[in-house]
Amino acid sequence: MFGYNPIDTTKSWTDDLPKCKHTGVGFTGNNFTCSQFPKKITDRFFNCEIQDNICLYVIFSGHNGSEVADLSMQHMPAEIIFDQLRGKNTDEEVREVLKQSFISVEKSYQNSIDNLLAQKACFQCNIAEHQGNEAESLSKLTELEQRLNVGASIALCLTFKNKLFICNVGTCRVLLCKIDENKAPRVIQFSVDHNLSNSDEALRLEHLGLNANHLRSTPIFETRAIGCYQGKGGFKDSQYLKGAKSEPILSQPEIVGGIMIDNSSQFLILMSSGACKILNQIYCGDTAQENREIIKMCSKEFECQSSLTEVAQSVVEKLVNLYHQKYPGRFVDDVSIILRNFQMPKRAVHINSDVEDIPLSERSTYTTGSNYSNDKMTNNIPTPDEKKEPLKKVQPYVDFSCYHENVRRARAQGTLPNDIDFD
Repeated sequence: MFGYNPIDTTKSWTDDLPKCKHTGVGFTGNNFTCSQFPKKITDRFFNCEIQDNICLYVIFSGHNGSEVADLSMQHMPAEIIFDQLRGKNTDEEVREVLKQSFISVEKSYQNSIDNLLAQKACFQCNIAEHQGNEAESLSKLTELEQRLNVGASIALCLTFKNKLFICNVGTCRVLLCKIDENKAPRVIQFSVDHNLSNSDEALRLEHLGLNANHLRSTPIFETRAIGCYQGKGGFKDSQYLKGAKSEPILSQPEIVGGIMIDNSSQFLILMSSGACKILNQIYCGDTAQENREIIKMCSKEFECQSSLTEVAQSVVEKLVNLYHQKYPGRFVDDVSIILRNFQMPKRAVHINSDVEDIPLSERSTYTTGSNYSNDKMTNNIPTPDEKKEPLKKVQPYVDFSCYHENVRRARAQGTLPNDIDFD
């Protein structure tokens, strides 16, 4: 169910929309892993089959609170599923619809904080003019600034006319597992991590006059997000960002697509910020290894579980257990994944269509943000039971007998040059 968590049972208008039958969702809230210090669950997720072969999948990861994730959850699907895609025939037109959905949600957020901004200005004025109880005004101003610092990372995928379109802002991640001509699995990351580990994002902040290295030791992590007014219009009031020449935190999404969904496409996985954070800490920031390991976890669970929901939930639980084995007692954020099956060979999971031996299609990318290198986004994954065969002698495939015969004749006739070694 979209936006479901074991604490917040508020019904959403999207709950009654038809779900994609090829999708499973896995979720573990932070209360489950650290019940001694409960926090509000901030992840939200959504999947919907709009019509045949048109499906929408979204993960919203709130940070510093759930308010922006909730707002995005209510607004973003409505910007896509109500005939906005009707008559759209080109990739550019589809990407524009998705781009506008992010713009609309950000505008909704900006409109929703007018009252908070008015209160903030009032308290700032009282403090500047020494009116009223200054300590109380400072306390309320700090509380308001915390509320204005709430934001959300979003990963969105749309399947449309047998193509895949991916959007993301923040630190959620989208991976596609494919097989090559040898049936070896490959993982492709189509999302971009908008954080200080991204050299493009760090360089962008440097150009704004900020020191990216200094920011790494501050609470600033996501360099793009929906919401997070304190990093946008209110950045001059932030002790970490006030030196920037312009708004350092962006809401502009990365958009990729359309990517053809063919017989080499195995499954798609959307991961929340919490899931990505756990992977980052387990594998010490090696993104390529993180992606390989999560794909291997999914592939193994496909062989063991009887439904896609069980596959997704088992992956989440194993991921959290791995984290606690390495870091016992540490707090864990919400961990959510959406798993969309395309052509994964059916074993326990009853999804039709076997995988054909088709070469990996060349990836086409269309981005509206920072550029990134393909070699960082595609990684071969060794199969779990791969066994190396003993080396065998390769039969010669070029015949040099004619060459050697001509050399022999020239040497016999004395016409072979002396300054060249023909042996």
